[in-house]
Amino acid sequence: MRIGKWLNSLSGLDYIIILFCFGFAALLTHFILRGIRQFYNQLQKDNPYAPKFRITPTIFFIIALPLTTGVYFTIGTMLTGWLGSIIH
Repeated sequence: MRIGKWLNSLSGLDYIIILFCFGFAALLTHFILRGIRQFYNQLQKDNPYAPKFRITPTIFFIIALPLTTGVYFTIGTMLTGWLGSIIH
């Protein structure tokens, strides 16, 4: 199925779950990037010529979007069924 048809077939609850999954993936990405920065700083220690490790929005989204997809396909169906039974 193409992504456009897939997005059109989603319900409002699915969009809320995708937003929740993106928030969770964003939190994971934040911790991953902090860990990478800390590891990089430990490797460089007192090197005054080492470039500073910068976290840009591009790097953030490159990591967060695949994580969002993985989280959604892992627990999205379960959440949709669980929340659907609570709401309806």
